[in-house]
Amino acid sequence: MAATGRGERRGGRADRARTRGSSPSRRRPTPSAKEPGRGARRVARTRSDGGGGVPRREPAPVRSVRGRSVRSSARRDRRRRSRRAPRTLRTILRDHVRPRGLLILLLAGLTVTAVLWYTPLLAVRAVEIVGNETMIEEEVREAAGVTMGTPMLRLDTETVHGRVAELPGIADVSVARSWPSTAVVTVVEREPVVLLRSADGLWLTDRQGIAYAMVDAPPAGLPELRVADPGPEDPATLDAVSVVDSLPAEVRSEVVSVSADSVNDIRLELSRGREVRWGEAVESRRKGRVLAALLTREGTVYDVAAPELPTIS
Repeated sequence: MAATGRGERRGGRADRARTRGSSPSRRRPTPSAKEPGRGARRVARTRSDGGGGVPRREPAPVRSVRGRSVRSSARRDRRRRSRRAPRTLRTILRDHVRPRGLLILLLAGLTVTAVLWYTPLLAVRAVEIVGNETMIEEEVREAAGVTMGTPMLRLDTETVHGRVAELPGIADVSVARSWPSTAVVTVVEREPVVLLRSADGLWLTDRQGIAYAMVDAPPAGLPELRVADPGPEDPATLDAVSVVDSLPAEVRSEVVSVSADSVNDIRLELSRGREVRWGEAVESRRKGRVLAALLTREGTVYDVAAPELPTIS
């Protein structure tokens, strides 16, 4: 009886063990996954409809679109940042020019400067005058005051400019160096527009109202200016001169004098006793063309103060 009881107990234990092994509620322990960095793959079990677990592989670690890992992309970025920057002139000189070469270049530059500045090797040997028509060339050269033998680099062009500009007949001047040994002085002479009669004589006057040269007799074709206070600062003078300067050539040759009692009352005296009432110095080009057409008709007084409604009387 004792043996039989022990056998029954053993059989009961075996049955219970089989019952526990076949129970769907019991799962086998899942093996621990290794680190993804070592290339291991996870293994997991899923529950099937029949109650048994089917092994399934987890997807491989996520990689970039081009198939390169994040770690390789980081290495590539570091290599890009470590690339050397483009070489500049400064780096080239630093790498290829030795201190001795720099010293030689510096000494050469100082030598050339000293030769040009202190020695007569490249000195002024001629002064060329350009642009003079009525003025004597020697007069301009003497006013320039350039000393022969002066090194070209030491030629003071501003001082020469000031000396020549003081000549009454010069409207503009420029001074330049023409290597290796010539100073060039270019002048623009004043052009007479009217003749100013004053107590001390007859003066040629340009379009700026400047009386710059005295003459003995009135030049042909130059009208006389008649204003109360002639000069470059007088508005009546400037307006009267600008009217004469705007006239067509065929009309200008007929003008004997121009007068301006005020800036609003400018008049021209023509040959054969004719008179032109000009008015203000506005639309002068248009008034000149209208006057040229009116002079083809007989008359004594020509009024072009209103060029759209001229009159002849």
